[in-house]
Amino acid sequence: MRYSKGYKYRLERDELFILGSTFRFSKPIVTDYIELRDCTLLVREGYSWDGASGPTRDTKNAMRGPLCHDTLYQLMREGHVDYHLWKQADEELYKCLKKDGMSSFRVWYWKKGLRSAKGKHARPKNKKIYTAP
Repeated sequence: MRYSKGYKYRLERDELFILGSTFRFSKPIVTDYIELRDCTLLVREGYSWDGASGPTRDTKNAMRGPLCHDTLYQLMREGHVDYHLWKQADEELYKCLKKDGMSSFRVWYWKKGLRSAKGKHARPKNKKIYTAP
Protein backbone atom coordinates (compact mmCIF):
# COMPACT_ATOMS: atom_id res chain seq x y z
CA MET A 1 0.00 0.00 0.00
CA ARG A 2 1.20 3.49 -0.80
CA TYR A 3 -0.24 6.63 0.82
CA SER A 4 0.54 10.23 1.78
CA LYS A 5 -0.25 12.29 4.86
CA GLY A 6 -1.48 15.78 5.55
CA TYR A 7 -5.14 16.13 4.62
CA LYS A 8 -7.88 17.09 7.08
CA TYR A 9 -10.70 18.24 4.81
CA ARG A 10 -12.49 17.06 1.68
CA LEU A 11 -14.44 19.56 -0.43
CA GLU A 12 -18.10 18.50 -0.74
CA ARG A 13 -18.99 20.77 -3.65
CA ASP A 14 -17.11 22.86 -6.19
CA GLU A 15 -15.67 26.17 -4.96
CA LEU A 16 -14.86 29.13 -7.22
CA PHE A 17 -12.30 31.90 -6.59
CA ILE A 18 -11.75 35.05 -8.65
CA LEU A 19 -8.01 35.80 -8.60
CA GLY A 20 -5.91 38.80 -9.51
CA SER A 21 -4.54 39.32 -13.02
CA THR A 22 -1.24 37.62 -12.10
CA PHE A 23 -3.04 34.32 -12.55
CA ARG A 24 -4.11 34.86 -16.17
CA PHE A 25 -2.26 32.47 -18.46
CA SER A 26 -2.37 31.86 -22.19
CA LYS A 27 -3.59 28.29 -21.69
CA PRO A 28 -5.96 26.95 -19.04
CA ILE A 29 -4.49 24.67 -16.41
CA VAL A 30 -6.67 21.65 -15.76
CA THR A 31 -5.97 18.80 -13.34
CA ASP A 32 -8.29 16.21 -11.81
CA TYR A 33 -9.53 18.61 -9.10
CA ILE A 34 -8.30 22.07 -10.11
CA GLU A 35 -8.99 24.38 -13.07
CA LEU A 36 -7.26 27.73 -13.47
CA ARG A 37 -8.31 29.85 -16.43
CA ASP A 38 -8.68 33.60 -16.96
CA CYS A 39 -8.03 34.46 -13.30
CA THR A 40 -10.70 32.01 -12.19
CA LEU A 41 -9.75 29.13 -9.92
CA LEU A 42 -12.25 26.27 -9.73
CA VAL A 43 -11.62 23.65 -7.07
CA ARG A 44 -13.71 20.55 -7.67
CA GLU A 45 -15.69 18.45 -5.25
CA GLY A 46 -13.49 15.78 -3.71
CA TYR A 47 -10.35 17.93 -3.41
CA SER A 48 -8.56 17.37 -0.09
CA TRP A 49 -6.46 19.91 1.80
CA ASP A 50 -5.04 20.45 5.27
CA GLY A 51 -6.74 23.69 6.31
CA ALA A 52 -4.83 26.31 8.27
CA SER A 53 -1.16 25.49 8.84
CA GLY A 54 1.29 26.54 11.50
CA PRO A 55 0.44 27.98 14.90
CA THR A 56 -3.13 28.88 14.04
CA ARG A 57 -6.52 27.21 14.15
CA ASP A 58 -9.21 26.28 11.70
CA THR A 59 -12.19 28.61 12.05
CA LYS A 60 -15.02 29.39 9.64
CA ASN A 61 -13.21 32.49 8.38
CA ALA A 62 -10.03 30.45 7.86
CA MET A 63 -11.30 27.75 5.52
CA ARG A 64 -11.69 29.25 2.03
CA GLY A 65 -8.37 31.11 2.12
CA PRO A 66 -6.25 28.06 2.87
CA LEU A 67 -8.18 26.08 0.24
CA CYS A 68 -7.33 28.67 -2.43
CA HIS A 69 -3.74 28.96 -1.18
CA ASP A 70 -3.17 25.21 -1.02
CA THR A 71 -4.43 24.68 -4.56
CA LEU A 72 -2.20 27.44 -5.94
CA TYR A 73 0.84 26.07 -4.08
CA GLN A 74 0.01 22.58 -5.35
CA LEU A 75 -0.06 23.87 -8.93
CA MET A 76 3.39 25.37 -8.30
CA ARG A 77 4.79 22.17 -6.77
CA GLU A 78 3.52 20.19 -9.74
CA GLY A 79 5.06 22.63 -12.23
CA HIS A 80 1.80 23.95 -13.72
CA VAL A 81 2.40 27.47 -12.35
CA ASP A 82 5.76 29.21 -11.98
CA TYR A 83 7.06 28.83 -8.42
CA HIS A 84 8.04 32.50 -8.33
CA LEU A 85 4.35 33.43 -8.02
CA TRP A 86 4.24 32.22 -4.39
CA LYS A 87 4.02 35.80 -3.07
CA GLN A 88 0.97 36.44 -5.24
CA ALA A 89 -0.59 33.19 -3.98
CA ASP A 90 0.01 34.43 -0.44
CA GLU A 91 -1.77 37.69 -1.36
CA GLU A 92 -4.76 35.69 -2.64
CA LEU A 93 -4.89 33.98 0.76
CA TYR A 94 -4.97 37.33 2.59
CA LYS A 95 -7.66 38.59 0.23
CA CYS A 96 -9.86 35.58 1.05
CA LEU A 97 -9.25 35.84 4.78
CA LYS A 98 -10.27 39.53 4.79
CA LYS A 99 -13.31 38.87 2.61
CA ASP A 100 -14.42 36.09 4.95
CA GLY A 101 -14.26 38.41 7.97
CA MET A 102 -10.98 37.54 9.67
CA SER A 103 -9.71 40.28 11.99
CA SER A 104 -6.93 42.55 10.72
CA PHE A 105 -4.66 41.43 13.56
CA ARG A 106 -5.10 37.75 12.71
CA VAL A 107 -4.48 38.39 8.99
CA TRP A 108 -1.32 40.29 9.96
CA TYR A 109 -0.24 37.31 12.10
CA TRP A 110 -0.75 34.96 9.15
CA LYS A 111 1.27 37.29 6.90
CA LYS A 112 4.12 37.28 9.37
CA GLY A 113 4.19 33.48 9.43
CA LEU A 114 4.03 33.11 5.66
CA ARG A 115 6.75 35.71 5.12
CA SER A 116 9.10 33.66 7.27
CA ALA A 117 8.34 30.51 5.20
CA LYS A 118 9.25 32.36 1.97
CA GLY A 119 7.18 30.07 -0.23
CA LYS A 120 9.08 26.91 0.68
CA HIS A 121 5.92 24.77 0.48
CA ALA A 122 5.31 25.93 -3.10
CA ARG A 123 8.71 24.74 -4.33
CA PRO A 124 8.61 21.90 -6.81
CA LYS A 125 9.55 18.80 -4.88
CA ASN A 126 8.67 15.19 -4.49
CA LYS A 127 5.90 14.54 -2.00
CA LYS A 128 6.81 12.00 0.68
CA ILE A 129 5.15 8.68 -0.08
CA TYR A 130 4.81 6.12 2.71
CA THR A 131 4.38 2.37 2.41
CA ALA A 132 2.68 -0.20 4.60
CA PRO A 133 3.15 -2.96 5.72
